[in-house]
Amino acid sequence: MKTAGAEEEQDLPGTDPVLKCYNGSQEVLALTYEQALAYIHSRNRFGIKLGLERMRALLAILGAPQQEYPVIHIAGTNGKGSTTALVGAVLKRAGYRVGVFTSPHLSSYCERLVIN
Repeated sequence: MKTAGAEEEQDLPGTDPVLKCYNGSQEVLALTYEQALAYIHSRNRFGIKLGLERMRALLAILGAPQQEYPVIHIAGTNGKGSTTALVGAVLKRAGYRVGVFTSPHLSSYCERLVIN
């Protein structure tokens, strides 16, 4: 769903797929914003399960995408936001395309993912 902005059209959460997952060039999943949000909230009822086995299985199903592109993972208790901003600015200045995923969000899941 699109709405005319002051300068350009902007995507708004609606019925258009906003989440698409691929295995190579084959699309394996497409969800609308509402479907993705409902799925995320439905997963919370099972609680936290420690360990990396489920993540390793998912990455294997997706064709090990973590092996295909460079990543900087910033973790810890304090300073993640400022460190991410600094590293992102340096990489953008050097000509890289930078994607940032942060969690948790403040008001909307949409703010978790930013590209350049």
